[in-house]
Amino acid sequence: MDEEQIIPGPDVTSENPNMKWYIIHTYSGFEKKVKESLESRVQAFGLQEKIGKVLIPTEPVTEIRGGKKYTVERMFYPGYVLVQMDMDDHVWHVVKSTPRVTGFVGTGQQPTPLSAEEVNQIVKAFVTMCVVIAVVPAWRSLRWWPPRQAELHTVHA
Repeated sequence: MDEEQIIPGPDVTSENPNMKWYIIHTYSGFEKKVKESLESRVQAFGLQEKIGKVLIPTEPVTEIRGGKKYTVERMFYPGYVLVQMDMDDHVWHVVKSTPRVTGFVGTGQQPTPLSAEEVNQIVKAFVTMCVVIAVVPAWRSLRWWPPRQAELHTVHA
């Protein structure tokens, strides 16, 4: 295996060969706001050549509450956002100073890029269909309690 390859799915490649994938840590529940803020800052600072895609790994989940089906997006990694970038000091500072970003995943001050194998695993999760059906009594809300294990049924399509 001389070369690592990314499986087909969401396009995770870039025209810039120096771009690598990094994980940024955010306030949990603010991942979409961070993505919007970061994309806005890329435009404002003219960093389209340095910062590529911004991904929030999610999966569609079908829930049954009160006899009705609801499809919601559930985060694979709450509090984390994947960013494709050509890292330098300026890009690091722009991303790190984005509102609701607490830092990068890595050791010390130097962020650690994801390997192609790690990106491959995350992309594979995007491609794999996994539907979780939660049967929830009408008087309970999933926002405030996790369903009991007996109430979950996983179906792989």
